[in-house]
Amino acid sequence: MLFSLPCVGVDIGSFGVKIVHIRGKKLYYYTEKFKIIPPPKKVIIDAITNGLSAIDYEEKERYIATTLKGKDVKSHYAEFPLMRYSELMNILNSEIEKYLLIKREEAIFDAQILKKEKRQMSVLIVGAKKFIVEERISLIKEIGWEPYLITTETFALTEAYKKSKIFSKTSTVALLDVGYSLSKLIIVEKGLPLFERNIEIGDALFISSLCERFNIDEEKAQELKYSSFQSSKEVELILQRKLKPLCEEIQLSFDYYEYSFKKAPTSLYISGGGASFPFLKEFLSQYLNINIYEWDMLETFNVKPSYQERLLFNIAIGLALSKV
Repeated sequence: MLFSLPCVGVDIGSFGVKIVHIRGKKLYYYTEKFKIIPPPKKVIIDAITNGLSAIDYEEKERYIATTLKGKDVKSHYAEFPLMRYSELMNILNSEIEKYLLIKREEAIFDAQILKKEKRQMSVLIVGAKKFIVEERISLIKEIGWEPYLITTETFALTEAYKKSKIFSKTSTVALLDVGYSLSKLIIVEKGLPLFERNIEIGDALFISSLCERFNIDEEKAQELKYSSFQSSKEVELILQRKLKPLCEEIQLSFDYYEYSFKKAPTSLYISGGGASFPFLKEFLSQYLNINIYEWDMLETFNVKPSYQERLLFNIAIGLALSKV
């Protein structure tokens, strides 16, 4: 059963913000594109402020859960002898530079124990430089709210998946969020993110290719992408050429996972602004030879947004459902 937490999920992307608040089974959502890319701090604050004023919240819910993204976040999977979480953190406290390549005095980090087998355990270590976390906290406080949770896209998407209709306790699945500047690929087994990867291919690449070919601005290119089922074969071929490297990187990741864990994902669930064009699912399915599904978390709440918005909110929903 879904439930509300005293926080609002705020997904700050390269292209805009997505905001979600959940109370019981009712979901409130808002999105706004940035007027300038990359956005200065004031543009981000204005967009978030607009969104917070548009959703329904109570005074006791003035807490924000958000993520750090892309190169701001460092992550590493490692094997350790079986031990308690407190013992693990003591070890990482002195050895974190070895795993994340961040100096100890500059790092904020955490770890999740993913698997325990006999005398070994698999651990996901994540961290960022302190000043990046402090900047995000400062931004939230400048809006007049308090930080509830600062996490990663991996954990937000995994949380959304575990609360979704598609969740399976036995299957191994892949989640692909195609953002504006990069794509996040996660492989989840039994609700645990056992593999993650940033692929530096996103919607900006697809849009710029259309802008260059047809000498149009970005807004027109977005319209052309969304309506590509009505467009010429040329549009489809342009986008397919840009999609092929993404498919190749996904396949490499699947091959690595299968080699390491002796199993492969059975399905791929796609989301994000870069996933919202008509033939993407079919193209990925043909190339990867795997079941591909569009993943719209808003369906869980019986919300029916526009075609352009339906795949945008999975990270924000995962944030709104996250527990500290």
